[in-house]
Amino acid sequence: MQEQSAKASGRSYAGEAAIAQDASTIFYNPAGMTELSGPQTLVGGYMIKPEANLSNRGSTVTAVAVGGRADDQGFDANPLAHLYAATPIDTDLWFGLAVTMPFGLANKYKSDYFGRYDSIESRIATVDVAPSLAYAINPQVSIGGGLDVQYIKAKLAQAIPNPGMLGNPAGDGKFTVKGDDVSVGYNLGVLYKPTDDLRIGLSYRAAISHDVSGNAVQEFSGTTRKGVTANIDLPDIVGLGAAYRLTPQVTLLAQGNFYSWNRYDQVTFNYSDGTKSVLEEQFRSTFGAAIGAEVAVGGGWNLRTGLQYDQTPTRDAFRSTSMPDADRVWFSVGASYAISQNVSFDFSYSHMFANEEPINRSTTFTAIATTVLTKGSTETSSDVLGFGLQVAF
Repeated sequence: MQEQSAKASGRSYAGEAAIAQDASTIFYNPAGMTELSGPQTLVGGYMIKPEANLSNRGSTVTAVAVGGRADDQGFDANPLAHLYAATPIDTDLWFGLAVTMPFGLANKYKSDYFGRYDSIESRIATVDVAPSLAYAINPQVSIGGGLDVQYIKAKLAQAIPNPGMLGNPAGDGKFTVKGDDVSVGYNLGVLYKPTDDLRIGLSYRAAISHDVSGNAVQEFSGTTRKGVTANIDLPDIVGLGAAYRLTPQVTLLAQGNFYSWNRYDQVTFNYSDGTKSVLEEQFRSTFGAAIGAEVAVGGGWNLRTGLQYDQTPTRDAFRSTSMPDADRVWFSVGASYAISQNVSFDFSYSHMFANEEPINRSTTFTAIATTVLTKGSTETSSDVLGFGLQVAF
């Protein structure tokens, strides 16, 4: 969810609660708007290319080996976008608006791979509209906050084994659930400047619970449809950042984040025919930490880099093919170029490294008295390209 600014990703999101460098501070710490020099807008986006190398370690369906491919899954590149606008209302009071896509998931596997009874497709997309205010209490302390009006759209699909052709993809059926919801949360921030060269920021983004409603479709010996509702609980997020201007050209940055992902323990699907099913996730709360630096090299150029360690919320005993996640290390580089006093471009590139992790999921298809054990391993990586255009007025 950090991918909301090319400047930020160029330093691996180090110091984002404190640096208040442009209008993207509305997302990372709204209090930072009081540090902007004047009205501005920022528009940008990302192209995220994930990869997952999956290995079958003995998956079975009712004790019969599951056939199917086990190789690199070249997921489609996923685009993200964001838009910010900030303007002063008076000397100490600012208004801002952020349109972001903070949470997302997009995995689509080949229909004949070994983990198809766990998942074939998993898509979650959110759009968050956040009107925000910031106020400078005095030259050292600013506060800010805003509402988060958040839309979510989700789709999950998995194959259904055919009892007469166990483990053979040619006989599989398919089960798909999809739905959407709009819910509201809030965010708060404080920015403290003990000296002219040091900024410390603290931000809080409240948890949002979505009650998603939609439909479920089963394609197996005919097609059946029914309504469905499900709960999706997103985490609270606390960020603490620091930005220190070592020299007029060099700024050092650090950031620590906490995510209460333990809220996402299970998803309960309630169907219109009175039945229900439960998807166990059992996420854990996580921490992340980043360090970075930015250098003004002259000629309108600023260069930046950063390194981040980010824990996965998934546990070995519950990790699924829909979220084949692992503890991550991000390395990033970025640059900005000012083509005039009021217009600048931002660019960034990040690569995510992750260890190989196990998958060990048991799925019971009650209607056909069939149990599937998806057993394997996953090794993931991602490449992320970011860009942004900033216009000051």
